[in-house]
Amino acid sequence: MTKTLAGRKIALLYGGQVLVYLRDDNPAIPWPGCWDLPGGGREGDETPVQCVQRETEEEFGILLPARQIVWQQRYAGIKPGSPPTWFMVGEITLATDCGDPLR
Repeated sequence: MTKTLAGRKIALLYGGQVLVYLRDDNPAIPWPGCWDLPGGGREGDETPVQCVQRETEEEFGILLPARQIVWQQRYAGIKPGSPPTWFMVGEITLATDCGDPLR
């Protein structure tokens, strides 16, 4: 696997719906005030799966087992020479360990 990786995003499906969140409306962050999928930048030597697991827990309080990631694809970076990124799809159920009920 390439040591240099950019961000990861995951579409989490729950009962026919996609879990999203509203980003802070802070002009100092990318895409302020926009709806987004869980994900983010890599920390340390995380694998792409470990990254989305950490981000999903940080952003939603959901512990996502790797077996619930049902699809993943690596893409070239958005700019020439930039590191690759990953997009994944996961399925969550009531059995998934959630910090708060999904609304």
